[in-house]
Amino acid sequence: MVCFKGKVAPAAVFVSSPTVVTAPPAPSGPVAPHPEIVRSVTPEQAQAMTAPEKNRLSDWAAKNDPASLSNILGDLVNPQKEIRVAAIAAVKQFRDPSAIPVLKGIAANSDDPSEQQALLDAAEFLSLPVFDLAAKPDAAQPGAAADGGTLQVVVLSDPRQGIKQRRLQNPTATSPQ
Repeated sequence: MVCFKGKVAPAAVFVSSPTVVTAPPAPSGPVAPHPEIVRSVTPEQAQAMTAPEKNRLSDWAAKNDPASLSNILGDLVNPQKEIRVAAIAAVKQFRDPSAIPVLKGIAANSDDPSEQQALLDAAEFLSLPVFDLAAKPDAAQPGAAADGGTLQVVVLSDPRQGIKQRRLQNPTATSPQ
């Protein structure tokens, strides 16, 4: 017996016979989805549904923080192929080599050969060294300026212009006819 607010109540209730609950029988054939769930989506509606996520991916790719990279990597397994393709482009734009193992792992588990190749290409792209034109060259690197300054880039003119000028300066040379 249990006392609750001065009243006595039984502590437990026992059922003399066990109650058996059975599940409804499984359908014997293909199951048709509920008519309210089945909707046909027009291309315009599909584009309108994916556009916000693509915009978010572009925004995340422009940032340089771990949370953005995590969001991009999460969309690599999105059920919609358009979003996955946009996520591959975003991870390439983000340029973080720490995404390489994730890209390779998803490629190994993908059934789509073109998507596998895109993921592996992105992993290879991220493994390439970054070439920064604005960075000061290191004097220890081959091709760096000896004084530690910037390298001078010389743009050569069209060699055909030089040939024309030499012909004009030396009129005695025979010209091909």
